[in-house]
Amino acid sequence: MFDFLLLTVLLVHGSLAQRASFLLTKPQVSTCKWNNWIDRDNPSGVGDYEFDENHKKTCRYGVEKYEVTLVTGGSVYDDVNDVPSNVMTYHPALNPPQIACKNAIQPGCKTNSNGWKAGPSPPCCLDYKARFCCKPRPQVSTCKWTNWIDRDDSSGKGDYEFDENHKKTCRNGVEKYEVTLVTGGSVYDDVNDVPSNVMIYNPASSEGPQVACVNVLQPGCKTNSNGWKAGPSPPCCLDYKARFCCKIRKFFAAVGKLPVSFDGK
Repeated sequence: MFDFLLLTVLLVHGSLAQRASFLLTKPQVSTCKWNNWIDRDNPSGVGDYEFDENHKKTCRYGVEKYEVTLVTGGSVYDDVNDVPSNVMTYHPALNPPQIACKNAIQPGCKTNSNGWKAGPSPPCCLDYKARFCCKPRPQVSTCKWTNWIDRDDSSGKGDYEFDENHKKTCRNGVEKYEVTLVTGGSVYDDVNDVPSNVMIYNPASSEGPQVACVNVLQPGCKTNSNGWKAGPSPPCCLDYKARFCCKIRKFFAAVGKLPVSFDGK
């Protein structure tokens, strides 16, 4: 809520630099879910091997990242190569993925003929715990992107980008869109995030879904009596391009017990 209120204030009263600074520092949303810390082993035998024994339920779509630390506490590491106390390994291709400390490969660690620890820790393995951030279920695309559209420039009343063929390509509507400068740079999926101009998204214009920059709405932009640009860009509209992700209509048919979808035309 605070971020929303701050963004609203900046969009109305803030400078372009303030708006850009806020948008560039927005916190990133995690795409995975952490399991609980796992301490299923200790280093008294061959080594300390930590993995999620229930991974087929909790991490069925794979692991995005992991963390490891000593059971007794201390620094938390997201890369086994950063652990200073032992030589650690991460095995993402094992089923399940595993973080391991093997006594036989620790410099100075005494082991017996079977590789079991016979000396103290350190230099043998200490006792670690680990956790894994499980990837979410893969999302199936429900829309299809158009090509990038640059049908207008900003020399008149503004820059109006829409798909002139939308009645064929997007007749089921638009699920999402993206906009960026024709010259390149960051790509935005929300016109409110564009730092260089005040932008508008109209999902129901007579021309179809439309991304627009109107010169008379730009703070400090000089226009004539007809609303045509008479000053430089910026502060007047820059030249943008946009693309739209057209909704895919789905039909379902039962094949055995599994639903099978077909794209509607």
